[in-house]
Amino acid sequence: MTTLTKKIQQLDQKKSKSSKLRRQTSQALKSAKSLRRKSTSGINSIQRKMDKIHSELDDTSTIIQQKLAQRDSIKRLKDGIEERLKQEKERKKQIEQEISSVTGEAKKQLEFTLNTITDQVSELKKELNSRNLTAKKLVRVLITIVLKNLNCLTK
Repeated sequence: MTTLTKKIQQLDQKKSKSSKLRRQTSQALKSAKSLRRKSTSGINSIQRKMDKIHSELDDTSTIIQQKLAQRDSIKRLKDGIEERLKQEKERKKQIEQEISSVTGEAKKQLEFTLNTITDQVSELKKELNSRNLTAKKLVRVLITIVLKNLNCLTK
């Protein structure tokens, strides 16, 4: 009879150990499932953030390309204005030299031409100043865009 009671005690101990082990395994499984859900959620969140950043970078890249194209266009315009300004100044010098050697109606005609050229030179200078201001504004916009994106990327 004692062996039977010992056997019952042993079986009870085995049963309690099995139950304890089953609970621990069940808790470990629940914990693993929870961690999997959290990591999947975290990965999805990171993927969404990366997609958003990529989208913002694409948009910014497009804007920067447009602004750079504008800057190049303004530079070409400025170069053209500077060339025309140089030509008009040379023409002005020639007419000033011709005025000193001419008299009468020809002198009046040359003075009128000189005034016209002077007006054109001042208009070209105004236009050049305007293009320079536009170019400076464009550079400021580019710097702002780049800094904004750097701040976004560092967050």
